[in-house]
Amino acid sequence: MAVNETRVTLVGTVASEVALSTVGTGFSRAVFRMVSVERRFDRDLGRFVDGDRLFVSVTCWRGLAENVRASLGRGDPVVVTGKLRLHELRTEDVRRTHLSVEASAVGPNLLWCTAEPRRGGGPDPGFDPGSEPVSGVAGRGISESAGAAPTLPDVLAPRTEEQSVSVAEEALPVPF
Repeated sequence: MAVNETRVTLVGTVASEVALSTVGTGFSRAVFRMVSVERRFDRDLGRFVDGDRLFVSVTCWRGLAENVRASLGRGDPVVVTGKLRLHELRTEDVRRTHLSVEASAVGPNLLWCTAEPRRGGGPDPGFDPGSEPVSGVAGRGISESAGAAPTLPDVLAPRTEEQSVSVAEEALPVPF
């Protein structure tokens, strides 16, 4: 992250198809347009109405690009976070500005839809999530990290009599 870069999080809807391509360096790039529509309550009408609309181009790179293409399509509710960019386009008499976001994370907006996450699955339908370790510290799998990760039964195991703690001992004082 650079000093004073403008980071934003936008909530909206995918407004175009996700276009996946490979650039000259061999990296995957996905580009799509999204729209964020302001909603406000109109007291005269007694209901919510649409307000201003913000259209933004979103660019995703590498694995994020491939996963976005495999997961999202036009009309899907989405949350995007990344670096905000302002591009100026000049022709002979016309100067236009164009907003874009270089995404660092993209996901479905779970207020309006459901999703089934698949770790590291990417667009490969033959991927078996149990065959590869989950990413851990410095890109190493959990099994390769310092110290063994606890197994699920150890994490969920109830406390023994010696480990039990009364509610009064666990309570924290409230400052107000």
